[in-house]
Amino acid sequence: MAVYGLSCEVFDSEQYNAETLMHLATENILTGYPVVVEPKEYEDIILASGFSHNGKVLKGISFLDGDDDKNSVMSFKQLHSFAGWYKKKIRLILIKPSADKVSVEDACKEALYDGYRLLSNEIHRFDQQLVGYGLVIYEN
Repeated sequence: MAVYGLSCEVFDSEQYNAETLMHLATENILTGYPVVVEPKEYEDIILASGFSHNGKVLKGISFLDGDDDKNSVMSFKQLHSFAGWYKKKIRLILIKPSADKVSVEDACKEALYDGYRLLSNEIHRFDQQLVGYGLVIYEN
């Protein structure tokens, strides 16, 4: 996230009550930055940029780790409503501006260097070399 001048703060629902989580989410969204609701169970992750009902309903999009068919049709033009998000076991991630912004040029150079290091790594070898390398770069 440093490429975009962003950082984050994480709040666990097992340490904070529902009212606090709703307050944190709505205050962060009101500053112009989204929040991420990451369930502890395998289910949709929510990227919310709006809310209603005093934060009981988040407005945004959802995606599911590993489900490319679902994730490829996400649209920021069609926000969905997510009610009761605060009732589940979650991690609430508040996206915030970073104090030490990295230039896009430097971040791209670093990403290319890291990608080159992954491609030239003699340890990781795959049956389908290009597919394997793509997965390694994607996951990193």
